[in-house]
Amino acid sequence: MVNELIREIKICLKNGCYMAALTIALTLPDICGKAQYPDEKSTKKRYVKWFDEYIKQCGNFPDNYSSDIPYLSSELIYSLRCSVLHEGNPGIDKEKSNIDYFELIWRERESASSTIFFVEMLNDDDGSDKCKKYSINLRYLCNLIYKATENYYNNNKELFNFFNYNLVSMDFHTREIFRMGEEK
Repeated sequence: MVNELIREIKICLKNGCYMAALTIALTLPDICGKAQYPDEKSTKKRYVKWFDEYIKQCGNFPDNYSSDIPYLSSELIYSLRCSVLHEGNPGIDKEKSNIDYFELIWRERESASSTIFFVEMLNDDDGSDKCKKYSINLRYLCNLIYKATENYYNNNKELFNFFNYNLVSMDFHTREIFRMGEEK
């Protein structure tokens, strides 16, 4: 199942279906978090912990930001995940994040100089830092998540025994049942 989701993210990115790619990508830390921490009941705790341990190490994530300056944290990505999956809204809670304007950006082609996020800061009326604009490179984020997931899955397949379903192609299934060959 994990490999199929990764394959579909790649197809979506290749064909300009960026929201579909993002939606699928944001579910992967959920799946891997369940595999890594099966006894943890909180989806958020599993998601954040897995993201911090397996995705942050692969990307360009700063470590030394103050609490006033937002950065691409696992909590921010979890907020994006909740908004996308539960509301169909590719945004974040501006009140909780201290961000005035949030945007997802993409380039038609991946570039070697791509970074995952951009922050434009300005001083608020009281002199404190306020994030005016926060941009996340959607393509880079999707690639980062699916590559970390692919690596984790390939090294931990035995942890994914909670998948208990079959996804069946009816056309193939029907041909097999009736022993029908491909029509020419």
